[in-house]
Amino acid sequence: MGKPIPIRPYPRERVFHWPELQAAVSHAFSHPLLPAARRDAERLAGARLTDAFWTLSEWSLVFDNSTELRVWPEEPEVQWQLAPYSENPISEAVSRVGAPPIQLHWLHWQEVREMDCSELVAKRLGVSFRDLFVNDGGLFVYFEDHLILCFVAVQCQTDGRSMLYVYEDD
Repeated sequence: MGKPIPIRPYPRERVFHWPELQAAVSHAFSHPLLPAARRDAERLAGARLTDAFWTLSEWSLVFDNSTELRVWPEEPEVQWQLAPYSENPISEAVSRVGAPPIQLHWLHWQEVREMDCSELVAKRLGVSFRDLFVNDGGLFVYFEDHLILCFVAVQCQTDGRSMLYVYEDD
């Protein structure tokens, strides 16, 4: 494995604390891109994941209904596009299932965490899409009987570029 990549989360415009739970939920459900996420979720309903490839700054999830969900960071948020599958990779240097994990050094917490994109994809291949959600924290892709696949924009401290931190959560 290579040297850990130093990263920091982008500051959020608004941070909520436990007593503000209702305000946090209202805020999450008022994100301006939420209608687009709902529209794209309808287009992906029941589709199964057949392939995926990624770089540190872009992902492509390919579904059996001949569509692909491309995901990328735009400081400080995550953007996506659902379009017909084009077979043109996002880059010549894409990774696929079988690629080694990446070490990320979270400077904010002084902690190194492993990001195993290959494992995240492998266990979802052939699984049906369920939902898509977006908020200030990122883009969240739901698959049947699996944890949520989470895409979050972070900043690489080596060169300042935006990249994606991808993990699963409930």
